[in-house]
Amino acid sequence: MKRHLLPLSLGLLLSLPAFAATPEEDAIERRHAAFELIAFNTSVMGGMVREKAPFDQAEFKKRALNVAFLAPMLEEHFPAGSDKGGTDALPAIWENKADFDAKMKSFQNQANLLYRASKTGTLDTLKPEFGKLIDECKACHDKYKAD
Repeated sequence: MKRHLLPLSLGLLLSLPAFAATPEEDAIERRHAAFELIAFNTSVMGGMVREKAPFDQAEFKKRALNVAFLAPMLEEHFPAGSDKGGTDALPAIWENKADFDAKMKSFQNQANLLYRASKTGTLDTLKPEFGKLIDECKACHDKYKAD
């Protein structure tokens, strides 16, 4: 039994590259993960902004920091060719890359502004900043994401 285990193990190990994802599939998977994390963090802040959850300044600040940290990572997960397969990303991203990149930068800037405001902000001062962040999300999604 043991002498059959080694060849079987080696065979499985050598076949792993055949099951490996392409770089484009990896990019899609990573951007989905990043967007899911951003969505989770914005939903926590959104609950506070809509007064569905009690305002907790420390929690809001933590969630704003998470979004500000994740936002710059998004742009590296849109390589050419990653518009195929399991993605809602529209080909318009790569057809209008300069505009898409500008929208990503604007989202990153607003995420940083929200984080800075969250350090000392009250719910009343954070509501408009959070609204601007959501507007940045929507500006990109309306043009570059299939729903």
